[in-house]
Parts: sequence; structure tokens; C-alpha cells
Amino acid sequence: MSGIVRKSDCHPDRKHYAKGLCNKCYNRTWVNTRLAECHPERKHFSKGFCVNCYHRSKYSAEAEKKRKEEQKAANPSKWRDQQRKKGMRHYYKYHEKKKAQLRVNNRLRNTGWADERFKKSWEDQKGLCDICTRSMRMDPYLENSVAADHDHETKELRSLICRSCNLTLGFYEKRLRGHVSMQSFEDYLKKFEK
Repeated sequence: MSGIVRKSDCHPDRKHYAKGLCNKCYNRTWVNTRLAECHPERKHFSKGFCVNCYHRSKYSAEAEKKRKEEQKAANPSKWRDQQRKKGMRHYYKYHEKKKAQLRVNNRLRNTGWADERFKKSWEDQKGLCDICTRSMRMDPYLENSVAADHDHETKELRSLICRSCNLTLGFYEKRLRGHVSMQSFEDYLKKFEK
């Protein structure tokens, strides 16, 4: 089905483009000569702005705020996770003192070890593990770091031991106690010694 082709008012022999004009006349009168609303002496670029103001408004604080609000409305759970991660990165990057305090608070909450008792035990043991007697480190992210041992059932505080001994002890307490004695491990290893 062929439709009726509208003719332009400016050139009746040409096809209508917009605002009653043909393509060439529309571009000459509306696009190329249109002036910006922000700076009437400059050419229009987009959305009523000149080139400079358009790019400035596109990346301005208000535009950024609006973009974040749209992002938040589009997927609130993803936005919340991003903000949480961003906040945590900022916290750990700029708050070194808080990291140490956070470790102390977590130790007290999880194991019941107060900071004074921890420091006293550290000095009494001279920084050595109570099981394997290797030297320990205070930083929890390094190898052979210190762990504050406690009984999970009675919450009784025991001693400071290295992380590897703590993991082994925990595995023994939860999985092997009552099933296998430590002597059976020793006997097994002795079987294969040369």
C-alpha cells in the first residue's frame, strides 16, 4: 500500500522532513542556526546547551546525583552492595587505627579474650606458640599469626597459639576426639619412617 507523501511548504517538489520544511531547509534554519539557550551567542549542540555547557552539565554533580538515583531505583540490591563495598574499602584504606581496634573487639566478642589479658599472655609466652613453640606474629593476615584459643563449649580461655595449631586443634576437637587418638597418628607415621 502506498501512502500519501506530504510535500514541504518551502519546496513543493521536495518531500516534507519536519516543521513543514524539507531536509535541507530544516537543517539550515533549525539545526545549523539554532542558538543555545545557555549562551545565545553560541550554536546549539544538544538539549538546549552549547557544546561546553552540555558536557559540563552531563558530568556535573547534579547530573551525577541524578544518575546515582536512577541507578539506585533500577536495581536497589545491586546498588546497596556496591555502596557497602565502597564504604568498606574506604574504611580499611583510611582507618588503620580502627583496624587494630576492630581486631580487639572481634577477639573479645568471639573468644572472650580482653585486650589486657591478651597482652599479658603474649608477654608471658614471649610471643611463642604454647603448642609448637614457634614464634607468632600479631598480624592476622600473615603466616603463623597468633590465635586466642578458648573452649567452644565452656567458653573457658586457654592460651595463645599459632593459627596452624589452632586449626589442627579445632579439627581434632570437633571431628576426631572420641574416634581416634593422637597416638594412632604417631603410630601411623612411625610405620613409614625409614
